[in-house]
This record gives sequence, C-alpha cells and structure tokens, in this order.
Amino acid sequence: DRYLSSHDDVILFAHNAPFDMGWVQFYELFKESTTEVYDTIQFFKEIFFPQIYKLACEVPNQYKINYDKFPLRNDKPSASLENLCKGFSNDMNNLITKQIGAHDAIVDCNLTIQVFQEGLNLIRHKLK
Repeated sequence: DRYLSSHDDVILFAHNAPFDMGWVQFYELFKESTTEVYDTIQFFKEIFFPQIYKLACEVPNQYKINYDKFPLRNDKPSASLENLCKGFSNDMNNLITKQIGAHDAIVDCNLTIQVFQEGLNLIRHKLK
C-alpha cells in the first residue's frame, strides 16, 4: 500500500494489458493510484508496424531487413511478445534467449520494456 500511495498518477505499461489486468486484478489494486494503462500491443499494431512497413517501402535497403525479421501471423507481423523478441533480437540484447522464460512476470516486464524501447528507437524520427 505504501508503494502505491507514493506513486500516484502513474501510467502502467503492459503487453497485452487486458490479460494482465484481469490476471492480477489491476483494476482493484490500482483503482485509486492510476488513471491510465497503456497496452504496448496497441503501439506495435497501430503505430510501429505501419511505420516500419512504410519505411521498408521508402528505404528498403535500410528498413526491409528489420521488417522481415518479424514472424507473421495471418499474413501480418505478429505483435506477440515472443515474436517481437525474435524480430528485435541481436547479438547485443539476445532477446531470443531471454524470451525463453516468458510468462514469468519479471521476465515479461523486462522484455516488454526492451521491445518497446527497441520499437521506439527504430521509428522515433517518424513520431510526431
């Protein structure tokens, strides 16, 4: 309780927030502490993938390889945490190996932060 009361008006970030919120009952835990939950799946589906696709068409030698790294689901890039880790993984962050522990709360939180940062970094010059 002390943590929540000392962190009033925070924005919670979650990947697949409706699932997480239902699972740990965030509505009850945070009903007086926060007014906003941001679902990072929404960012990837509505902002990141459309922008990276546009960039891949405009500057294919620079962005197509990035776009093509993401596994498809129903002919569209998948925004699942596992597939985002595959798409963003490289020798430096090793996200493919890290996602093996996915569905552990701490692992999922860390992966969500990493893929969200990677996504923002890749398209930040296109965000207004």
